Amino acid sequence: MNESKNSQFFGTGPTNNRTQTIQGVLTSRIESRQDKITKQSYYYGFFKLPDQEQEIPVIFKDQADYYKPNLTKGQQVELTGT
Repeated sequence: MNESKNSQFFGTGPTNNRTQTIQGVLTSRIESRQDKITKQSYYYGFFKLPDQEQEIPVIFKDQADYYKPNLTKGQQVELTGT
């Protein structure tokens, strides 16, 4: 992972389905919650991009409903999604 002071965004794949990657720091521990309507469990935490004060909520879900991210507060992370 690039530990640059600037946030970095990378795009790959077809233009109608671009994958985005962001790098930063996890600013909270990973917590669990359950969706009130669907009853599906999920995990969430907060992520901060370099040179920005605002923290961004990040939600981790999977179809099998058992995956908990193995991340700790203060850890450098790279998030990828579409």
